[in-house]
Amino acid sequence: MGNGNAGGPQVCCPPPALFLGALILGGAIEWFWPLGPGPGFGRLMLGMLGLVLVFAGAIFALWAVWVLRQEETPLMWYRPARNLVTSGPYEVSRNPIYVGLSVAYIGLAIMLNWWWAVLFLPLVLLSLWRFVVTPEEAHLEARFGEDYREYCERVSRWL
Repeated sequence: MGNGNAGGPQVCCPPPALFLGALILGGAIEWFWPLGPGPGFGRLMLGMLGLVLVFAGAIFALWAVWVLRQEETPLMWYRPARNLVTSGPYEVSRNPIYVGLSVAYIGLAIMLNWWWAVLFLPLVLLSLWRFVVTPEEAHLEARFGEDYREYCERVSRWL
């Protein structure tokens, strides 16, 4: 195994767990200290906006998953990458699954009227960057070297 990243990135947890945990915590706090608007036309419009964001985020993330599958690269965060994927959504973001999950998270929180969950998104993204993205990037750089560094120069981490 040589280096510490040969078996895969050393991440803390499944990335979707960070989003789900914050969403549930935000919903629980919302139950006791609601921040969102009450019923009415504005609430209906926010719900519709949330639905659009959920679908847009899910489609973007699923597209990224599909491209990984086409490139025969594992989706599981603890497995080593087989190929450096740079096509499809990976042409606009190095982390399109996380971008899609973030958009869907915001949409779901808005749909559910869980504004505490919306407020928690920066903490989710900070945790994701520190405990998931940073180890994944170290793994990819160790595995693909100069090709990965050139990719990082061309494509933004998020958007």
